[in-house]
Amino acid sequence: MPTLSESFDDIIAKAKSLVSPPHRRRNIKPFDRAAPAPVLADAYRKEEITCVNQLLECSSARQRFSPCQRRSPPSKFKFVVMPTDLKVVQAPNIDGQVLSAGKYFGVAFFKDGRVAVKDFIGAGDLKNGLGLVRGYSTYTFEDGSSITASYVGEFKATGAHGDYTILSGTGLYDKATGTGGWDAVPTKWTDGAVLLTGQFHVKTPEGVAAK
Repeated sequence: MPTLSESFDDIIAKAKSLVSPPHRRRNIKPFDRAAPAPVLADAYRKEEITCVNQLLECSSARQRFSPCQRRSPPSKFKFVVMPTDLKVVQAPNIDGQVLSAGKYFGVAFFKDGRVAVKDFIGAGDLKNGLGLVRGYSTYTFEDGSSITASYVGEFKATGAHGDYTILSGTGLYDKATGTGGWDAVPTKWTDGAVLLTGQFHVKTPEGVAAK
């Protein structure tokens, strides 16, 4: 059986050569051009069978070690979040420097019409509202399917941006992986709510129908 490191391209090239007319072959060793036609034909058939078997075995091995994945189109959405249990601690002797940690809740409206509730925890290291944040978030859709992701982000004077790493999923997103991101949208809200836009680039194993 060929190994994964064995030249897969060589096997494919060999298979291609087998469908070329014999008179175009420059090297048919270990077969002899002078051999009787029936013997040569039989040799070709045996070589074809061997090559096809190698291709099938190598393909099977690749599938075992590298399962095919399905990449869905980017899922774009807008979402609103608010803290539900937030703790903020002021650093001594540093004006405006805080550490925060808390639970948040939100609702996401996807471009394809779906709606998801969003539960997440987040922590921040901020000075005068600017700095680094990180956390873990789960989006749960109407049918119960969900995406769970970690995120890291930064609030700057020019705006806020973060990146998602998809950790897992359920239902349509079973065994999901992938990436994503979010950006804060300026508003005049004063009640603690934050408006953001986001997107996911989801990959699921072949056969799982991610949207």
